[in-house]
Amino acid sequence: AGVIAHEIAHVTQRHIAHRIKEANKQNLPLAAAILIAVLGGIQNSTATQAALSAGIAASAQNSINFTRKVVLCL
Repeated sequence: AGVIAHEIAHVTQRHIAHRIKEANKQNLPLAAAILIAVLGGIQNSTATQAALSAGIAASAQNSINFTRKVVLCL
């Protein structure tokens, strides 16, 4: 019953809609990281990997932060 109540809370508090909104905020920074990676990759593949890794890591961290905020109701 506790798990079902927890999942119902996700629905009633519109967590999915909020997650989509947060994910959309990440599109521009991630696109910028990809662009930097492509431009940097022309001369340095290490720079490409670093830019992509940084963009993906930042996006993942933001997702984790959002999940913690929602689940812990901070």
